Amino acid sequence: MSNARTFWSWHRTGLASAVAGQPASGSRARLPARISLDATHSADVPVDLLGPGDVTGIDPVEVVRSEPADGSTQFPPSEFPYVELRHADLPWRFTPVGPVTGSIPDPEHPADGPVIQSRLQPWIALVVVPAADAALTRTADGVTVLQCSGTQLPDPREAWAWAHVQLTGAVVGDPLAALADPEQAFARLVCPIRLRADTSYVTAIVPTYAAGLAAAGIPVPGGVAPLDPAWRQAGDVALPVYHSTVFTTGQAGSFESLARRLRPRPAPTSANGVELRVDAAGWGASAPAGRTVTVQGALRPVGGPASDPPADAGFAASLAAAVSSPAGVVQLRPPLYGQDHVRGATSVAAGDKGWFSQLNTDARRRFAAGLGSWAVAVDQESLCDRAWQQLADAGVPATGTGAADMAAAVLGALTDRHATAATPSATPSATPSATPSATPSAAPAAARAAAQVASPEPHGRARAAVSADSVMARMLRPGGSLARIGFGSLPSSPGGATPAGAEAAGALRARVPSAASAPQAPSTHFCPTFDDDGLQYLQSTSPEWILPGLDDLPEDSVVLMRTNPAFLESFLVGMGHAMARELQWRRYPLDVEGTMFARFWPAAGPGPGLPPMATWDPASDLGSHIGGAGNVVLVIRGGLLRRFPTATIYLSGRVGAGPETVVVPTIAAYVGADTTLVGFPMTVDQLLRPATAGQVWSVVLQESVQHVRFGLDDAPADGSTAAMRTWQDLDWAHPHVAGSTHVRVAGPLAGVGRPTGPTTVVGTPPVAHWGADSGALAAALTRAPVRVRIPASLWLTATAP
Repeated sequence: MSNARTFWSWHRTGLASAVAGQPASGSRARLPARISLDATHSADVPVDLLGPGDVTGIDPVEVVRSEPADGSTQFPPSEFPYVELRHADLPWRFTPVGPVTGSIPDPEHPADGPVIQSRLQPWIALVVVPAADAALTRTADGVTVLQCSGTQLPDPREAWAWAHVQLTGAVVGDPLAALADPEQAFARLVCPIRLRADTSYVTAIVPTYAAGLAAAGIPVPGGVAPLDPAWRQAGDVALPVYHSTVFTTGQAGSFESLARRLRPRPAPTSANGVELRVDAAGWGASAPAGRTVTVQGALRPVGGPASDPPADAGFAASLAAAVSSPAGVVQLRPPLYGQDHVRGATSVAAGDKGWFSQLNTDARRRFAAGLGSWAVAVDQESLCDRAWQQLADAGVPATGTGAADMAAAVLGALTDRHATAATPSATPSATPSATPSATPSAAPAAARAAAQVASPEPHGRARAAVSADSVMARMLRPGGSLARIGFGSLPSSPGGATPAGAEAAGALRARVPSAASAPQAPSTHFCPTFDDDGLQYLQSTSPEWILPGLDDLPEDSVVLMRTNPAFLESFLVGMGHAMARELQWRRYPLDVEGTMFARFWPAAGPGPGLPPMATWDPASDLGSHIGGAGNVVLVIRGGLLRRFPTATIYLSGRVGAGPETVVVPTIAAYVGADTTLVGFPMTVDQLLRPATAGQVWSVVLQESVQHVRFGLDDAPADGSTAAMRTWQDLDWAHPHVAGSTHVRVAGPLAGVGRPTGPTTVVGTPPVAHWGADSGALAAALTRAPVRVRIPASLWLTATAP
């Protein structure tokens, strides 16, 4: 719908446009007419037009829009319900009287003379009644009847004020031609009711004249004439219903009032991360007593250092030893994340440069990868079903179930049985171990055994994808220790001897054919891909790691954060690693070099994602591959976007009063019931140091409106009322409407003129006088979309990274 609109008070066509005054009796307008037979013979033949007493219903196709729609449950209580009618003349088509013209004084400018008032009573009106106070019944003749108290209804004598015509778009030339165009003109009935929050309502189009009651077979009270009002604002009322809907309001608060509550705040201290102990990790990994690392989540504060401190060199070296194994040797070890994408590596060195070493020798990154592994374990059945479906859709044969796979399956089962019977020892194994090996078909069994030895949960196929790090990430909490669950080692005998269970497992390896020696039929390999965003998996399993400290944010806060690319990549690699092991365990013909999970954030548009992991430069840093790395994210906590999910949010850059540069979001997500994340393809540095001299960046929240809205602002919480500079400032605390169930025309506002605000036309807004006509009232009560602008400088300083 165009932003340009014009309101007309009424529209009549044909003979109805000639109606003036009112009929002497009955409910039909009479027009004089004369028939001439020839030059000397003629006769007067008056014409009676159908009136409100001749109508028993409205064709349903005449109602082209109900606002709110039938069945709606979250209609803002600050707005007025209305219906739009296909033909612009319909509300006045059966009105048996002509327009009335008069004048009302302007109380603020009496010297300017009176305000011309023009009105025409429609024959129908829209009423809205709380469902608890209304009853809809049907008569034997099939007429729907609304029964309620007259106190629930607006003043019927002012029905003229709440029916108007809207012309959409610019009116060029003769306005009558525009009024005759159904694509440009339509009629509207508004009910100026003050709605209550969280309340169900019934709307009904009803007649305004008592004649409409008689036409529907409803008894007319004694002494009531056909052109008297159809109801009184007292006692019980019964009205025929031509069209009805039901709806429920949402919580109290308009977009404007909720937006005014928002406060830009700094991130809480708890958002800086969570301290986790690493002093007893097991598997030979060691650190001084009391040593901790700070683990940050998917989001982190905009302040602080530009990059994370390097990992503890000593602990990183011990981790490298714990996860590495000689090439070609299958051992039980913690996962070596990402090994499939570096040519099946089985070892890593702490001093190596590049993402693979950073991921596997930095406890913070292993923790995030473990979170990804655990997320896959929780949803593995659904994910595997989808992988098999993709395989079938691609027409790839499900091969790879030869002797080597059977050998791996048997080896895994026997290893489980003997390894769990081993005698525990306080001495960690002198030989580090790793999940995968150079023999792909044996790797799933080894991964499964490693997971079950490290996990305190029962053995079983359902736990196959659970790695040692995923269990660690799931169970660890602030102040926890990596030793409890993170790297529980395969027990060894005193003096470093191998326990009996391990010897048995080794003997089994000697007797079971290896994947390298067993003959295999050639097969086609396939990598399934999942478009799901990683955030939904993190939110369903470990939501506290989206933003540590989120619960410390007060209601109605707006906090600027930035993405944590190293965490995001670690999580996605962990998901892919666990999924690959699970699919291999199920003898899926997997192309292990493929990338199954490439996106973490839900994308509002073309979203940031990972390039194929097998193409990553070995020397590149972890976190340098995902699109949108380190970009700003707006965290909005409060009821605004929950109530108005279609609101528009963007970054606005402007030099002085010059044109606006708009940057739209690329990330959009909900976290819980009251928090929204909106991310932009810009870094903090770009906000602080724009490329254009003098440019100032702001965050803009704008109410998204697809159609015109009518209503009043909420009353201020402090009991005051706003100064009424324009009609946009009129609120329910104003003396004219305070305490009323409906907006009235008569009263202290009658004749007052104010600019309407940017609501009715493009350009300079016109001045509307209250009560002059229904078009002026429509312009005065139209609500403009609200825009909130928050300068980025409120969060950032020149010293921020």
